Amino acid sequence: MKKALTIIFTLVAIVPFSVLACEKEKTDCGSTTPWHEGNSIELNMTDEQSRNKSRWNMKLYSGSDIIIEKDENYQGQSIQGTLGIIGGRMMITKGLELKSGYEIDAADGPALMIQLILRLLSEVAPEGPSKISAFVDINHEESNKGIKVATAAASAVFSVPWSVSGTLAPGQDSQINYNLHFTSKIAEKDYKLILTGTWDSDNTLGVLSDNKKIVDWQVYKIGPYTKKHKGGTIYDYGAQPVSETFNNVAALRSYIANQAKPNK
Repeated sequence: MKKALTIIFTLVAIVPFSVLACEKEKTDCGSTTPWHEGNSIELNMTDEQSRNKSRWNMKLYSGSDIIIEKDENYQGQSIQGTLGIIGGRMMITKGLELKSGYEIDAADGPALMIQLILRLLSEVAPEGPSKISAFVDINHEESNKGIKVATAAASAVFSVPWSVSGTLAPGQDSQINYNLHFTSKIAEKDYKLILTGTWDSDNTLGVLSDNKKIVDWQVYKIGPYTKKHKGGTIYDYGAQPVSETFNNVAALRSYIANQAKPNK
């Protein structure tokens, strides 16, 4: 069986959140459903408030490696490039200029929103994608519990009342097409997102090739770190750039294995 899509959020999440915290906040942290059995998801998101738009195309390979193609338009700025997570320990990027100290944000954004779409699909079609054999109209409202999504470095809560409407439809092979309009409360105001794209369970995806060239990619180490600030020490979690370069994914895997040794 393929790795569940929830593993994308252990990409930066050792302990993302507790059930107790979710109960206290009256939010639903969610549980694994058949929708989390996929390994390929495309999400196009439009924030109706800011008109910011994002397109993320995520592939989850056997062995927990992730590649995300990013095409974002944020406050009039176009951001295009590729981000990867290798072995859950390293982040690699190509074509992305990341702000120092905020590098992990590049992964957190798509991670949180892909979590959201999986939660919504699980709510509106709990029996899973295999039961979507024809066009389905969606009109779902929730007034009891909000939705919480989180990584080790970021979280978001979509408060009640929230609602989602739109359609689901079967595509080619195991693919499911979705077109959803999501509304939630943030600071007593309606927060609206348009979410469209595809979900898939691709049996041909396999393992990310060791021979994939990454010599011109920037590499970051994911995890906790400390830094000095105004005479004190800040403890944080993020993606720190490493000075080494790696010819291919195999070389990076070797580096990860070496770093995992007790003396490291």
